[in-house]
Amino acid sequence: MSKRMWVVIIGVACLSLLVWIFSGAIAEVAKQLWGLDDATRIKIKDWLNIITGLIGSLAILLGGIVGVVRFVQRRPPAPPPSTPIPRIAVEEHELLDPYYQALSKTCERIDLALVDVKFTEYTRNVKDSITLPVVYQEMDVLPCRSEKRGAAEEEGRVHGVERQQLMDACALEENRHLIVLGDPGAGKSMFADSLTWRIACSHFDGTATSPPGDFQRLPVIRVRLRSAALSFGDGTGQDHLLSAMQQEITALLDEERGACVWQVIRAPLLKRGVILLDGLDEVPEAGGMRSDMLDAIDALKKELGKEARLIITSPPPCI
Repeated sequence: MSKRMWVVIIGVACLSLLVWIFSGAIAEVAKQLWGLDDATRIKIKDWLNIITGLIGSLAILLGGIVGVVRFVQRRPPAPPPSTPIPRIAVEEHELLDPYYQALSKTCERIDLALVDVKFTEYTRNVKDSITLPVVYQEMDVLPCRSEKRGAAEEEGRVHGVERQQLMDACALEENRHLIVLGDPGAGKSMFADSLTWRIACSHFDGTATSPPGDFQRLPVIRVRLRSAALSFGDGTGQDHLLSAMQQEITALLDEERGACVWQVIRAPLLKRGVILLDGLDEVPEAGGMRSDMLDAIDALKKELGKEARLIITSPPPCI
């Protein structure tokens, strides 16, 4: 009910009360004006009392009923809007896409200064930078000799019967845990960068050179073992390489986003992802660092799922 209606009801009730109080005076005024006798004056007074009493009672009753109804139907005031909770979790692709883009750019870039410092000045002047997809050539490889295989079988491999491209060899089911052996400068690290680049690009760029079908859109990470050993030289064990992986991701993004990406990618990476550990020969032997790294690799293998792939690059003497 509106405020105006409340004013009308209260006004009618008050007016009825005033008329009832002064009904005798009103009847006396009417007698004087119209020359009425006493009997008529008394009747007027009685009728005024009856009418005003009914009107006042009805107004009071109506106001009471409306008040009770409003009290029953009254709802507590709505609480003030709460401060929105900061959004902590976001869609996975919003986290992983920047990581894969940064990873692909890192693998795509070739530091020619490692070959000769003169190349640094040259690359500043060329129109188009020299990138990995431009210069990389796929390598043909042979399976290594194994004491578990017969001499005749190995002799066939030596003569090139089973020579195949390294990328295809890594995609074979039986090569989920693989060591790529080769002399320094053979292209092992470039292969690791190329495979990482292809898998990373498959997450956001369908036009890039795609990896083998089994590697499409798989979780992937590449770890430089020398950097891992120097950063965590005092720590060994199961979490050694896991910490190195998180640090690789943080180096590509930042501390906060790197921690979020690692939280999202860790489980699928260990279950079905591709982990490339590059440059075992670059891990210093001083202080037992290389031996500790081999122990860390063994600990990591125990954490991997059946579908996960582990690829290590190293010269033969280190294995």
